[in-house]
Parts: sequence; structure tokens; C-alpha cells
Amino acid sequence: MSNNEQNNNGLAMIFAFFTGVVAGATIGLLYAPSSGEKTRGKIRETSINTKNRAVKFTRQTVGNVGESLQNLAEQNEKETSEEETTEEA
Repeated sequence: MSNNEQNNNGLAMIFAFFTGVVAGATIGLLYAPSSGEKTRGKIRETSINTKNRAVKFTRQTVGNVGESLQNLAEQNEKETSEEETTEEA
């Protein structure tokens, strides 16, 4: 299994986990014995917190992917320059 496939599987697992957390929290709030106004407030608060966590996770992931791409580009450039040096010799 390639490194890229492992990253995709890891991201899918994390996404599934967060989806389960959100679904569980929403169901728990809907079945909790509270007034409609309190329940809507809890749902709103949970939604905002979940959105903020998702944005933070996405930014971190994009940053990690950017760093990985930059490292790959640098490695490719290094290998290309080494090949050119070898061909000249």
C-alpha cells in the first residue's frame, strides 16, 4: 500500500469518526429532556464548535499536504540535478 493510500485511509477514518461524533451529539441533544429553545441553542453551539474544529483540521491537513508536496518537489529537483551531474561525467 502506498503512502498516499495510507494517508487517504487515515483521513477517511478521521472524517468518519467526526461524523459519528456529530451524529451522536445531535441525537443525544434531540432526545434530552429540555425545552425546544434550549435544545436549539445546544444544537447551534455544537454545530459552531464542530464547524470550527473541521476548519482547524482542514487547515492543518492542507498545511501538511503543502509541506509534503514541497518536500517531494525538492527531492525531485535534487534527483534531477544529480542525474544531470551523472550524465555530464
